[in-house]
Amino acid sequence: MDHMSPRLRAFLSEPIGEKDVVWVDGISHELAINLVTKGFNKAYTLLGQFLLMHKNEAEFQRWLICCCGATECEAQESSNCLKEWCSCFLPGRPRSSTIKHRQHTGGWTAPETLFYLVDLSKE
Repeated sequence: MDHMSPRLRAFLSEPIGEKDVVWVDGISHELAINLVTKGFNKAYTLLGQFLLMHKNEAEFQRWLICCCGATECEAQESSNCLKEWCSCFLPGRPRSSTIKHRQHTGGWTAPETLFYLVDLSKE
């Protein structure tokens, strides 16, 4: 990412923990009030909504605008913030070609195999 706001940089600097929703880049004070009213008081609950939408930024942005009263700019910034956080802190899955290569060459180890058997998340 070429330009990163100080707020985004601060959010990405550590695990999400118990941060309030207002810590998410793009969430204004007014939007935070709307989100808290709807039960999204912590950043991790908003992240959960983003993950439930399979990290689909357009769908998440529509939801923020339509259901929570976000502006287009707020929706874009907050979805980008959560996407960037996911790329920093959530483990990724190898591409299918990597999986085939590892299976063919016998490069699997038991912990990797177990991880990929239980990792059912969609990208």
